[in-house]
Amino acid sequence: MKRNLAWLFLKISGLRKFGLIPALTAAFLLPAFSQVADQGVPTTLMGRSGGLIWISAEELIEKLNGQALNKENLDFLPYSFSRSIWKRAERQRKWIQERKQKNEPTDGCYGVSGPVLISNQERQHTFRVMVDRSKAIYMGEIVRVDNGFFNGRVTKLLTLELHQILKTYETSNPRVKKYYNYPESTSKRIYLNYPNVEISIDDVTFCSGNAYFHEPRIGTRMLLFFFTPAFDADGSFFHLSEEKIFMETSEGKALIPPGMLLDNGLRGVESFPQVVSLTRRLLLPKREIKGEKK
Repeated sequence: MKRNLAWLFLKISGLRKFGLIPALTAAFLLPAFSQVADQGVPTTLMGRSGGLIWISAEELIEKLNGQALNKENLDFLPYSFSRSIWKRAERQRKWIQERKQKNEPTDGCYGVSGPVLISNQERQHTFRVMVDRSKAIYMGEIVRVDNGFFNGRVTKLLTLELHQILKTYETSNPRVKKYYNYPESTSKRIYLNYPNVEISIDDVTFCSGNAYFHEPRIGTRMLLFFFTPAFDADGSFFHLSEEKIFMETSEGKALIPPGMLLDNGLRGVESFPQVVSLTRRLLLPKREIKGEKK
């Protein structure tokens, strides 16, 4: 009852349209979004300010409860979050109608002809520079893959168990340390926001992806280079651009990001263990200077 009254107040006052609800969201709406799926994976994730930043497709479908995917029926989401979803749905339906009138195929997604390429790829770093400038480096394994929406955009949520910490963030400033909040133990699971997904809800198909992103599977090992802090206060939910993700194929080979394919520092590197070993070697001089390794 308390949560329902709070939500009614927000609707009447119109505050949700202006994004003035993070604190109230955390206080009143968090219980509605705090259900946990199998194996302890959350169906929703909250940002540092307490606002919703990720919801699983299953949770979204369950809350729609058979209703059409439109603006009115997504009222349980923050306005800016829901707007991205129903606007996309409207464009998709219009696109399908136009193609039907032209007797053209309606398969796929509006505005997508094959994989979507990320235009702002960061290619200025060599592998050696990336190892040196990254704030943290982890090696982990995918233990679960879920589809959902990040701030209204369709994505996968990869759950990873950390196997090795190759580099940790070192600073004497406690505020900065708290801000980045990287995992300091392999006992902690992390969540990785990842594109390359297709979800169908109601009569709409949502797509996102990148031609260079490998299809993630349970058991895939990943080497991750962190430069930016987590989205959440717990230090669990991250997003990395394609240049900062190295993956292992089912044959044990390394999937090198396209921006690194011509890097002389990776010449001759073919397997995933070779990439991990090279990373360790590039970190050794710094550790020796700091007296961590003699």
